[in-house]
Amino acid sequence: MYCKSCGTQNIETAKFCRKCGAELEKRSGIGGLFLGIIAICIVGCVVFVATRSNNDSQSLPSYEEKVSPQVTEDQSHSYSDTGETSVQYSSASDDYNLSSHRLTEEDLYGKSNRELEILRNMIYARHGYRFKRDDLYNYFSQFSWYHAETSDMSVAYNRMSETEKYNVDFIKKHE
Repeated sequence: MYCKSCGTQNIETAKFCRKCGAELEKRSGIGGLFLGIIAICIVGCVVFVATRSNNDSQSLPSYEEKVSPQVTEDQSHSYSDTGETSVQYSSASDDYNLSSHRLTEEDLYGKSNRELEILRNMIYARHGYRFKRDDLYNYFSQFSWYHAETSDMSVAYNRMSETEKYNVDFIKKHE
């Protein structure tokens, strides 16, 4: 730090000039200002990245929007095996997404094994499979479209379209 009166260089912590004794003025704080600006930029970047990450995950369609058919109040049924997992499907007569849409990794992302099991068996239920397990039979019996016609799984599988067969096999690989 330089003395304004005599121009002598003094140490940064000095309050008075070592040559003339004049009181030294403190620096304007440009170094502190610079550090402050850097800190604000870093905080701004962190907030931007965090906000962007949240917005990206919210902009992805939910599983129900992509895979499940439209649900009306009186047509929806839920299954909960632990009280934590709830799978909701429509009793609409055309389960268009599982019948005509080949599922992708994104469709199944984040689904529990129980949710995948219900999805896979929904396709069998649509083709009249009579479930041997009471929990599955009772679950699908809630739907007006479910008519248990065969207890032979291969008969129900052979009734499926190529897309439905693909979806059954694809879901099974992810369970």
